Amino acid sequence: MPPVLKNVILLTVVVLALGGAAWYTYSKHGEDVIPDDPTVTTHWMCETCGWNTSLTERKLEEWRHTPGKLRRDPTQVLSKQQVFLCPTCNTHTVVGALQCKTHKTWYCAISSKGQKLDCPQCAKEQRK
Repeated sequence: MPPVLKNVILLTVVVLALGGAAWYTYSKHGEDVIPDDPTVTTHWMCETCGWNTSLTERKLEEWRHTPGKLRRDPTQVLSKQQVFLCPTCNTHTVVGALQCKTHKTWYCAISSKGQKLDCPQCAKEQRK
């Protein structure tokens, strides 16, 4: 066998071995890599009916991959904004929520149309 052919075969074997090692190192191996820690959650709220919930990282990932649950609208101002389907009023208006430091109430941080929102109670007090 010519030396060039031996070198090509050797190089192919080395590349395949390195690729296999990299795949083995970075693949899941059936482990659950998304944590389900109830102390680490994000809060979500429906801007239509007020329904709200806290989601762990794993539950949020499940929501993202449930068909029809996540609205992906490239025409929205914030294309990376996540808007989910509300299980109560059946509209795509569940958005990330924040807790007001003053009133300790939850409110939608950004509307489902991409508009920044403030605490409704703070906004009402500022108008007075």
